Amino acid sequence: LEDLWEHAAANVESQEDRLLQNFAMSLPTTSPTREPSTAAPTPSMPTTSQPTLGPASTTRPTVTAVPIQPTTQAPTPTADSVPTANPTQFSPDPAATSQPTAPPAVTQSPVPATTAQPTIVTAGPTTSPSRSFSPTVAPTKSCLEGRTREQYLTDVISQLTPPSLFLDVATPQGRSFDHLLTNDPYLTNPCKPTLLQRYILTTVYFATNGETWTNMEGWLGAEQECSWRGLTCGNPSNPALVTDFVLENNNIDGQLPNEISALSSLRGLNVFANSIRGSLPEDLGNLTNLELLDLSENLITGEAIPSSVYQLSGLQVYRIGGNQVEGMIDPDIEMLRSLRELSAPASGLSGRIPTQIGELAFLESLQLNENSLIGAIPSELGKIGLKDLRLNQNFLQESIPSELYNVGSLTSLRLHTNFLFGTIATTIGQLTNLVTLRIEDNDLSGELPQGISMLVNLEEFAFSGNFLSGEIPDVFAGYTSLASFDASRNFFSGRIPATLFDIPTIRLVYMSNCTIGGTIPPNYGDPPNLRDLYLDGNLITGTVPPISPGKLLNLNEFLVQRTDLDGSMPQSVCDLRLEGILDDLWSDCGGANPEIVCDFPDCCNRCFEGGLPVRRVM
Repeated sequence: LEDLWEHAAANVESQEDRLLQNFAMSLPTTSPTREPSTAAPTPSMPTTSQPTLGPASTTRPTVTAVPIQPTTQAPTPTADSVPTANPTQFSPDPAATSQPTAPPAVTQSPVPATTAQPTIVTAGPTTSPSRSFSPTVAPTKSCLEGRTREQYLTDVISQLTPPSLFLDVATPQGRSFDHLLTNDPYLTNPCKPTLLQRYILTTVYFATNGETWTNMEGWLGAEQECSWRGLTCGNPSNPALVTDFVLENNNIDGQLPNEISALSSLRGLNVFANSIRGSLPEDLGNLTNLELLDLSENLITGEAIPSSVYQLSGLQVYRIGGNQVEGMIDPDIEMLRSLRELSAPASGLSGRIPTQIGELAFLESLQLNENSLIGAIPSELGKIGLKDLRLNQNFLQESIPSELYNVGSLTSLRLHTNFLFGTIATTIGQLTNLVTLRIEDNDLSGELPQGISMLVNLEEFAFSGNFLSGEIPDVFAGYTSLASFDASRNFFSGRIPATLFDIPTIRLVYMSNCTIGGTIPPNYGDPPNLRDLYLDGNLITGTVPPISPGKLLNLNEFLVQRTDLDGSMPQSVCDLRLEGILDDLWSDCGGANPEIVCDFPDCCNRCFEGGLPVRRVM
């Protein structure tokens, strides 16, 4: 019997050691800086129960691909937003990319995140989580091999963190070590194959004020880590290893410790909309299986795209917008060959967009808006099957590359508020999948090409604030979804395109100060959803046409001042004011000799004195 017992004990010991070694092999080893103490510190023995379960955290809807978060800005005159493109689903079109098979799309919920610095870890909260544990079960000899519990934990954790750090209870690492040593109800026997993983996650908890998280269900409790809130385990070779860390909008406050970089099985890290501070962990590049890294909407500082991120060759989604970062995009961006989405709006980026970005064959969403980027838009972007391109609100110059008009997969193209010049090529008509086209507030010139007749899927079309001239092509008969049209502040001639008012979905029409002439089309009252109609500051002549009963019941603002209109405001239009539908009706009804007869304030609520329309100088 003794022989059988010893043989069985040896087998158990061998299996536990192999599991522990398998987990430890993926971790960087660090020699202890000093001999660990053999005397266990006096444990704190709290008697209260584990942390109270907080309300469930508010997360974004779960989807089976990586959605794009549009940040469309409505035209200046309106207080309402305009429908934008639907979230892009990541499924690269081989015909568009002519590239090898794309990497598998990320199958978890979108993950915004924020990160912090590693070895210089700030002290966690002063109070440890309220759990009581007394090690009443003696550790088995299988892993201790004559060592005390403290010696064994010290030897294991020293593989990852210097003892000088984890033996200091003023650090998150020290609080984690102390918890595992004296207060962890799961570690009655410390010989657990995922001991280092538990130490890493416990360190994250203390480094980010886990006691104040919105929901910390399961954390530091009596169960294995896979049952903790926000963690998913699914490693095929070891189901006990964490593969996804998703704690968005959870009041995580602090710096991500460098130890998190040792979770080598991690595929997704999502800490969107928290208060993560400091720079990203310096060893983040060790997460070689990472596919999704969402750090957006936090308080992260340092480089927006640090060198460690370029080492993540399998990364498919990287989001860093809404932080306090800065820096440039390095040519090493070409190393991220699996990247599908790069989202870095308002991220303090400067310099030029490197041409190497054209090597990202599977890139579908590039969001670099609201930065300080300069130079030209790389023509190499024309080689990629992009769906969403946002370069608006930068300092980009030169012309729109003709190669960009070949990217038929584009659904959203936002280049507004830059210094782009040149003309709009007629090949723009090849972008038949466009839902959003915004090129306003640039220095574009020439005529609006007839090719826009092919953009029948547009919902938002804005080209105001340029130097465009000639007639606006009256080619909107095929449009079925357009909601917003902004041609203001240009140098057009000709007439108001009548087919614009045949679009049943049209809601916002802005044509202020674009020097257009002719008369107001009689069908201007047909669109059932029309809310804003700005025709002021133009060379329009004739009278305001009456509308039929039951028409324009959603019209809120109608501006026709500073024009050459005359006659009387139709009673059918004034009735919209009397019925409380129309808030603003402005015309040239002021002065001793008003150009338009309109009762003030019952009909027109603002009257301008007649005069020449405002004419811009080219």
